[in-house]
Order: sequence, then structure tokens, then C-alpha cells
Amino acid sequence: NSIVIPNGIDTNHFKPNLFIKKKMRNKLGISPNKIVALYAARLDPMKGHDQIIKLANKCRDITFIMLGTGTEKLNVPNNIIKLGVINDMNSMYNMADILLHFSKYGEGFPNVIGEAMACDLPVLANNTGDSKSIIADKGYIIQNEELLEIENNIYELVKMKKSFNKNHIRNRIVSKFSVSRMVNSYLKVYNEK
Repeated sequence: NSIVIPNGIDTNHFKPNLFIKKKMRNKLGISPNKIVALYAARLDPMKGHDQIIKLANKCRDITFIMLGTGTEKLNVPNNIIKLGVINDMNSMYNMADILLHFSKYGEGFPNVIGEAMACDLPVLANNTGDSKSIIADKGYIIQNEELLEIENNIYELVKMKKSFNKNHIRNRIVSKFSVSRMVNSYLKVYNEK
């Protein structure tokens, strides 16, 4: 017998904050109206950094932010800001308009997706690990690796976010993937033994 208990996201820490958004964009020299796509992943063959670089070359009107160990060493177009390791992910999520997640393999439960969604950020990801079950209808799962489709999905996601009520995306994480929900799931298992 087995049961799957998803990771819990700290929704008290990861939450929307407009003040942080303005502050971080000002700090990085990004205008308030600019579309910002966040990509948080260490430099590793299993991660899709090459895809982000190709996208940035096509989508010159979008600012891409790359975070993670080794990203500061990448050769990228001028609409990518590479920041390397960042400890304050809450600020990064709040500064962005969307999160991109393109791991090629080896994913389980990508915390970065849950954390971003807790900050009310829509996600565009490929179908690895639990990405699809976390995102549900609060973002997009890409069906193939064609750049044109991914580019169209990015712009659709930005439009989608504007049409959502405040905390529409966040509410999925609070109700399905919060730390308290995870703890209660463990307690239920222990109490049944």
C-alpha cells in the first residue's frame, strides 16, 4: 500500500506583494509595463536553458530573468538578465509576470512552480514530473518544443493573468499544496496506523 503526499508550499512566505514588485523592477532597471518571464534552474543538461535563450532571441519585447547556480556564466542576448544564485525567491516571483519551467527529465514535484503560483504567478511548463497536476488550468503545459507554440503560449499566459481575479492562481496552492495541507495529510496517515 502506498499514498502520495505532495510537498507543502509555505503560503505565508510566498504571497503576492506589489511593493516588492515595484522595488525589484526599479532595482534591476525594468519598466513597470515590461513583460518579465522568470526561469529559475541551476545550469544542468536536464534543465532547458537553451530553450530560454532561443525564446529570448525571438521575443525581444520580453525581459527574461535567469536564476540558479551557473546561470551567470551563460552567453545570452541582451534581453536576458542572469542573476546566478538568489536566496530571496519571493522577491523574484513577485517581480515577474510568468514563470517558465522546461526541465527535460528528472523532475518530481517542482517546488518552484508551487512557490511561483503561491505568488499568483501563472506558469508555462513542459509535462515533466508533477508539473501538470500542480498547474491544472492555472497555466499551460506545452504540447511540443516548437518555439512558435511556446512563444504564443507566453503571450496567451500574460493575457490570461490579466483576466484572472486577484489570487486566482494562488488559491489553488493554498487549497491543494499548502504546508498545513501536507501536515494534515501526514497526520491522517499516522492516525490510521
